[in-house]
Amino acid sequence: MDPYYTTWTEHGEVLVNDPIMPYFLPNNLHEAGSSSASASPYMDPTLNMLHDTFPYASRYHQEENFDAPQETYSTFSNPNTGDYDKYNRMLEEAQTPVYEGCSETVLSSLMEHMSLKKKHMTSNEHFDDVSSFIRRLLPPANKLPSSHYNAKKILNDLGLGYVKIEACKNNCVLFYGDYKDAFRCPKCNASRWEDTLSPKGKMIPMKVLRYFPLTPRLQRLYMCGKTAEDMRWHGIPREDDDALIHPANGEAWKSFDLSFPDFAADVRNVKLGLSTDGFNPYGNMNLSYSIWPVIVVCYNLPPWMLMKKEYNILALLIPGPKSPGKCLDVYLRPLIDELNGLWENGALTFDKLTGTSFMMRASLMWTISNFPGYGMLSSHTTKGYKACPLCLTDINSSWHADRVCYMGARRWLPDDHEWRLDAVNFDGKQEFGLKPREWSGDEILDLLNSFDFGTLSSDREVLARNPKRPSYLANWTHKSIFF
Repeated sequence: MDPYYTTWTEHGEVLVNDPIMPYFLPNNLHEAGSSSASASPYMDPTLNMLHDTFPYASRYHQEENFDAPQETYSTFSNPNTGDYDKYNRMLEEAQTPVYEGCSETVLSSLMEHMSLKKKHMTSNEHFDDVSSFIRRLLPPANKLPSSHYNAKKILNDLGLGYVKIEACKNNCVLFYGDYKDAFRCPKCNASRWEDTLSPKGKMIPMKVLRYFPLTPRLQRLYMCGKTAEDMRWHGIPREDDDALIHPANGEAWKSFDLSFPDFAADVRNVKLGLSTDGFNPYGNMNLSYSIWPVIVVCYNLPPWMLMKKEYNILALLIPGPKSPGKCLDVYLRPLIDELNGLWENGALTFDKLTGTSFMMRASLMWTISNFPGYGMLSSHTTKGYKACPLCLTDINSSWHADRVCYMGARRWLPDDHEWRLDAVNFDGKQEFGLKPREWSGDEILDLLNSFDFGTLSSDREVLARNPKRPSYLANWTHKSIFF
């Protein structure tokens, strides 16, 4: 029984006045690594945040509970040791007052300041100036960070950072995996670095991909008690299942569950969608620059949450200044590798709702884009005479009014549809053609595997060395990484 639980708010009583910080702060200071301060209704919110962020480290001395026999997880290292040092460092900041006698801790004040910076979209320099001014108002012995750089050094232990991966300037390869230590592109021989050095004497990469690992962001949704329950929403029976209010009501979702019953057996396994598009980050239409974010959407969440920006996960930030085109596949490689790992092996994840650990798996259900983006993601051409992804090789296209027009769309109508016989309002001909046959995914994959498309690149010399596509592959620019 919590000795400070004097107002029975969980049993019908109403809390009139919330206790002030000096009341509960001393009662929640505890030894690093212990769990003695959990479950208090008046716990400092920053301590709650730390327990959510480091569920294993904050319960270091407790025996771990698993949803399945522990032998299932025998191939994974002990989860209680990985973040223990980070947790201790953050716990110290969460228990250290800004100055002696202050009701705010270093971590709580820092989180509030960073929140205001984001809310009002101020610069790092503004953060530095405000921090310096506040420090002058406080007692000399205060522990408030003096700059945005020092603040980030403290908050880095909370995780959810990103990885910088250098890329070839011609979009041939990422300097990642086998090419991690290469100084030149193995495809076009372009240098990895610019000729000049930075003011600090460091080498400057030609292009940098920002990669935001997906797994810790999905795990964080289960580590937080507020979202762990919402991640199960799609599996709850509902009265309005006949209405398409969520992809879980659709045929594609239900067909996937029937095809992979082992994945569908645990509603906590994550189903994802992927979207991308280019935009000008500078807001100046006179400046030709395009940067391409890749967004991952978690469809486990209910419809009133999943499309909010807080739950749209930025996975990749692909640099400009031009569209990557079909070389988008080059930049997707780290994300595809991670998705394959989440599908085949999963990731050990703490579920705050049940207090147990489980193996979280993930599946990419579909991609979302405009038509040019569809061509980049699927590798099917989206312009010219072969641009229909449904007709494929059996396409009816011709040149009219300085445009490529597709006059055979009426073939997809039922045989007795009145528009098939309407020659006046269309091209002057009645349509008696049969609907083109629909290709299966296996047939398309076999077709693409029958030819080596060569190297993806923006360099003309590299493209000139690629073999010429045969006519039966005129619909396809390359084999997509999703295949």
